[in-house]
Amino acid sequence: MAFCCVGVPPETPMHTPSSTGSGAGGFGAYQWRLLTFVCFGWMIDGMEMYVMSLLLPELPDSWGLNDVKRGVLGGSVFVGMTIGAVGFGSVSDRVGRLTVVRITILLALVTGLLCAAAQSMVSLMLMRGAFGVMVGGLLPALITLLTESMPSGAAGASVGLTQNMFAVGGMFVSGIAAAVLGGMGWRWLLFFSGLPLLLCFPFFIPGYILESPMWLAATGRREAADRVVSTIAATNGEPQPALLSVRAVDPPRSFVQQLRQLFGTHKALTLPLMPLWALLSWGYYGIVFVLPTYLNRHIPHESEYIGALPSPSRLHGILPHTTHVSPTPHPRTQSFARAFLSTLGHSHNLPLAHKTLPILTGVLLTALAEIPGCTLGGFAADRIGRKSVMIASFSGSAVMAFVTGVVAILIEQTGVSWIWLLLSACALKSFLSSAFIVVTLYTAEAYPTLVTNFGYGFCNAFTRLSATLTPTVGQMLLDHATSFVTFASYSVGCAAAAVLSAFLPFETLGRNADAAQRATGPKETSPLQK
Repeated sequence: MAFCCVGVPPETPMHTPSSTGSGAGGFGAYQWRLLTFVCFGWMIDGMEMYVMSLLLPELPDSWGLNDVKRGVLGGSVFVGMTIGAVGFGSVSDRVGRLTVVRITILLALVTGLLCAAAQSMVSLMLMRGAFGVMVGGLLPALITLLTESMPSGAAGASVGLTQNMFAVGGMFVSGIAAAVLGGMGWRWLLFFSGLPLLLCFPFFIPGYILESPMWLAATGRREAADRVVSTIAATNGEPQPALLSVRAVDPPRSFVQQLRQLFGTHKALTLPLMPLWALLSWGYYGIVFVLPTYLNRHIPHESEYIGALPSPSRLHGILPHTTHVSPTPHPRTQSFARAFLSTLGHSHNLPLAHKTLPILTGVLLTALAEIPGCTLGGFAADRIGRKSVMIASFSGSAVMAFVTGVVAILIEQTGVSWIWLLLSACALKSFLSSAFIVVTLYTAEAYPTLVTNFGYGFCNAFTRLSATLTPTVGQMLLDHATSFVTFASYSVGCAAAAVLSAFLPFETLGRNADAAQRATGPKETSPLQK
């Protein structure tokens, strides 16, 4: 099996970490070890994406927060993530993936815990922004380390598994919020939400998690790369691989040089990937934020709907043993419900009358719909290719966003059953989750090793920027246009992403990005040579 990112075509054999067969270390115990702790990183990302929506209503009145200030405070972490993805992506290609992982974990733990001690809006905003910088730098380094240490035939499924942990992190932080907000307060929510970073301590154990052999080889550290691949093979019980033969190449020495590579040598790749990431975020976060707002406006509260499924009283005769739900939930249930709804992207201001814990199962289904999308998308990408699955995922998303808009109109005009809205929303989120997996995988594989992390972080930053604008624009569309136009805008965005996917310059499954650059680019930039 070939290491992902640099799978070598049969006609181009190379004695590198990307060489085919078990000589590259294979897949086994080491990959499972690495995958486990990368999953923890994505769980932390899921927690931090939603913790501010749980936190903002609990901040003290003495801070004088209005809607604008709350928006600035909530957006500070997104701004930080954008800076971190680009900045630490640049650093990672120069000093190594594992070094950046360790730095960002340590500083994220410190800044995350300091958030709990904030004494004003400004201090909390600065700390949350700094925390976002660290998390934004951590995730691209984790994905790059994973894909460069993973056989290409297992890379898609592995990335899909890590993305599933995003939802797990959101649900976990909702549980923390339900436990502490009622009595202990918002500072303890921030404190406990930062502690899971301690789960990443194995990255600091010498020899337990290893540096990317691809990065070591590309920067001329032949002996270190040999040791890493040999250690992986021994851990997996595979035969010892042959020694690597590489030519030392200096990585770009400055941020400007890296930008020149992205928009010079790799312009045909970077230019479509930037809007592709932005459109992906537009569709995904648009549905996440707009759908509950639409449901809250158009579902009568007396019908006991929870933004997806009808209440037990409406299901009488369909589901056995349903009982009437009290219109006023217990305060503890309300606390959990707000946390849970926020975790799934629902506004914390949704009225909770008639929206008790049993009915939250309906909302849970729309979140769980992402799991088959992530899993099947990753599996299919390993079998039939990244571009094909990407095009199919965006095309399916465009169709289902259009269908969701049609169903929304039918609900308003004809009273069609809300179960159809649930089904279309679940299918849409599944397709979008699949697209997220494959775009992540493609971007991490497409660039040569010495600009892989910077290229991924730079393009991924457009997701964070788009996510800061999507809720506001979606709200404006709902206020000043029809619901169909709102959902159709996401359909158009996904269709445009499908077209951009078709124009990506190459397929990355089984492709050696370093060898391809050596074959087409200047010889002085070749990072690997037999």
